[in-house]
Amino acid sequence: MVATFEYLNEAMATALHEVLISGGPALEFTSNNSGTVSFCRVDWSVIEDKQNSCGFLQSFIFNLSSNGSQSDFIIRTSNTTSDVYAFFGDSRESPKSELLSLSIYSMHGLNFSDEASKFRIKLKKRLSESNNSINDEEQLYLPDPLVAIDGSLIHQSLIMHAFEVDDSDNSDFVFQLEPNEISSCPQYLVIARFVIPPNLRQLDDFGQFFWTMLPTSISKCNSSKWGEEGLLDYALYIQSSELTNLKSDAIRRTRHMRLKASEINRLYIGYRELTVEEQDLYNEINPPPIPYRFTNQINTTARVFVSQPSCVYLHSRDDHWQTNGCQVNCSLRVVN
Repeated sequence: MVATFEYLNEAMATALHEVLISGGPALEFTSNNSGTVSFCRVDWSVIEDKQNSCGFLQSFIFNLSSNGSQSDFIIRTSNTTSDVYAFFGDSRESPKSELLSLSIYSMHGLNFSDEASKFRIKLKKRLSESNNSINDEEQLYLPDPLVAIDGSLIHQSLIMHAFEVDDSDNSDFVFQLEPNEISSCPQYLVIARFVIPPNLRQLDDFGQFFWTMLPTSISKCNSSKWGEEGLLDYALYIQSSELTNLKSDAIRRTRHMRLKASEINRLYIGYRELTVEEQDLYNEINPPPIPYRFTNQINTTARVFVSQPSCVYLHSRDDHWQTNGCQVNCSLRVVN
């Protein structure tokens, strides 16, 4: 059955090669019951190491040889529902979730395993409401200070966000800042902790917090960097081992409290823009001071994006994805 499908797809790609326009819009077939199939024609001479898109797949990058042929590639993508293979009549054969596929044809099917070059495909995961990107204009600035009983002001040191991280053992976490203007190289202090929001006003007993500066040094600022390359220095990449340690420490220190499962899985991340005198000031020997004495407002605002990349692999003898011993490549940071 699979071989028949592949034969039909290859025949369709061959037929569409003379119909589709190179670099033009995708030809899509949509069914309310099964999903969407898209075909795109891509110029072979410009496809290498370029960001491409076809149908629902908005970003993929690869470097494939033309095998001596100067024929354009035909890209086929599909996004099918969980019922697409219901005709098997066996629940064990039918996938339990949506099925995504990508095929590349150059007058014939190309096998990724035959290519020495790497390829990258970016899929956007459906996030819960608490994990969506932060677009509210009011959250771009520090909250107004609180007035204590004695009339003194209690300044809020961080713009705080909370995210549900229920799989810290197998998933990493990427916190991405996107400043509205990076040519001046703004530097931000970023602090994270599970269960209880990190506190810069005073030391507490609710667990250690993770902190860093983005970028880690203003020496990384380069006016020649732009777009996604320039934003890579504003991404905090917390590996799964670090997430697990942070969560375990927070749980141990809050075990006397009655907490819901959602509260245990809640990762708080706060950030603020550093003053000029603070830039490149903090390190392992000289961490941010507590109590934190700076009260300046955000000058260069930034939008926030988060993602939870994970690493899985599949052996031919397996019937489900494996995660043990597989780690995400830290260089593959997700930028929206």
